[in-house]
Amino acid sequence: MKKLCCIVSAALLALLLCACGTKSGEPTSVRTTENSSAVEDTTDMANPLDAVDVLYEEGDHYKIYSNAEKTLYRYDVLDNTGALIDQGYQDWHCVSFKETGDILQLFYWYSGPLSLVRYYDTEQGRVSRFFSSPLLTYEETVAYFSVREDSIILVVQNMFEPATFYREFDRDFSGMVIRGGDCKPEFLQNGKQLKLTYWRGENDEEFTEIFDLR
Repeated sequence: MKKLCCIVSAALLALLLCACGTKSGEPTSVRTTENSSAVEDTTDMANPLDAVDVLYEEGDHYKIYSNAEKTLYRYDVLDNTGALIDQGYQDWHCVSFKETGDILQLFYWYSGPLSLVRYYDTEQGRVSRFFSSPLLTYEETVAYFSVREDSIILVVQNMFEPATFYREFDRDFSGMVIRGGDCKPEFLQNGKQLKLTYWRGENDEEFTEIFDLR
C-alpha cells in the first residue's frame, strides 16, 4: 500500500510539472522545443499567448492574465524593481499567490489539498524550484516529504540555496504523511528544530518527534 501510494504521488507530480509549462527567469513560449531540428519555421504562426492579455488578478509582485474566453492563463512574477523574474502559463486556473515579507509563494493546486509551491525572493530576484506539498516554512527554510522509489524521506533545506543548508531524515514514514494526514508541523528555537507528528510502518503507528536541524 505504501509503495503504491508513493508511485501514485510521484506520477501526479510528474504530470503536473509537465502541465505547468514554466521556466524560471525567462518567458515561456508554446513554440519552444528541445528538438528544434524537427520543427518547421514558425515565424509567421500566431502565438496563442499573444491573446492572453486580459488582466485577471494582480498583487504587488505578480500579475495573472487570461484570454477573453478564460480558457488560457499566464502569470508574471516581478521583483522589487519591477523586473520580470518568472513567467508561466496553463489552460486552467488553479494558481494562487501568497506574500509574506520579501517571500512570494506560488501555488499550483491539484487533487484536493495537494499542491506544487515555488518561492520567490522579491528583494534579490531569486527563484526556487517547485516543491511538492511542503509542510511548513521558516524564513528561507522549507520542510517537505520526498518520494524516492518505495521510500519517503523528510527533507529540510534552504529553499533557494540547498548547498547552504540541507538535512534528510529517514523514519520508515508511511504513506499517511503524503495522503493528507495532519502532521502538525512547527518550527521551534528560531528554526533550529522541527516538531512533527508522523506515521511509521505498514500499521501507521503515530509518533511525535522533534528533529534537530543544527
